[in-house]
Amino acid sequence: MKKKGYFFSMDAIAAVSILLTGIFLIFYVYTTQPIETPTYYLSEDILNVLSTTSIDNLTVDDYPYFYKLITDDIIKKTDNTILEQIGELTYSFNDDPFDEDENKQRAGALVQNITNNIIPDSSGFSFKVYRGNEEITLYTKQSILGTTPNEAKVRIGTRKIIFGTIHDTNTNQKMLWGPYVVEAITWR
Repeated sequence: MKKKGYFFSMDAIAAVSILLTGIFLIFYVYTTQPIETPTYYLSEDILNVLSTTSIDNLTVDDYPYFYKLITDDIIKKTDNTILEQIGELTYSFNDDPFDEDENKQRAGALVQNITNNIIPDSSGFSFKVYRGNEEITLYTKQSILGTTPNEAKVRIGTRKIIFGTIHDTNTNQKMLWGPYVVEAITWR
């Protein structure tokens, strides 16, 4: 009789230890896995917002920089999307070489003004325009983790082609600008 009780106790101890180990592993796996899914869609979502939001849909209180550019007559067509306006500013680099740095800063400030509250602090973000063989980085936001795009575990880039028309005051005709490739890169 003593052996039956001994084996029964050993079976119960083994079963309880297996159950506890299983429960521990289940909770451990679910609590330590980082959530990386938002990073995969963040760059695509940002480009979608920039390509579908027209400037006249922005409010003065939330985006005062856009209204400063409108009142300074730098943004002439408020029915442009934000990406179209960035493209026009990028096109004007070719127009007047002395305004290139100023227009690059304006285009970067447009991106910063829109994306400032969208990009989480744990993610890095960079916005680039490819004009021919030239790569122009308009805006970069570092993550609070201090990682660069090359050091990041997850780095996702999304590209779009943009083009449009601009009114040439010298010839009084519409001119085609672009096509340019824009890229939004997010990392974590």
